[in-house]
Amino acid sequence: MLFLLQLASKLELPEGGGGRAAIVLSGSPLFNGGVGSGESEIRRCLLENDLIEAIVAELKQVEAEIAARLGEVTE
Repeated sequence: MLFLLQLASKLELPEGGGGRAAIVLSGSPLFNGGVGSGESEIRRCLLENDLIEAIVAELKQVEAEIAARLGEVTE
């Protein structure tokens, strides 16, 4: 998550013409952490301030996340 925040901090502000960047991360920094956690709040800030367009997960990561959450619910 720190790499993503560092990248965002280096982009030009929209008033100055804006900037674009792309980064590929393992799924864990973007999908870990429940609501209200540090990771969740960072994702919220990035999205609400229009610093990122999307967070995309590979299908395997999505399936694993769903399985993990269902496991938490049923136990």
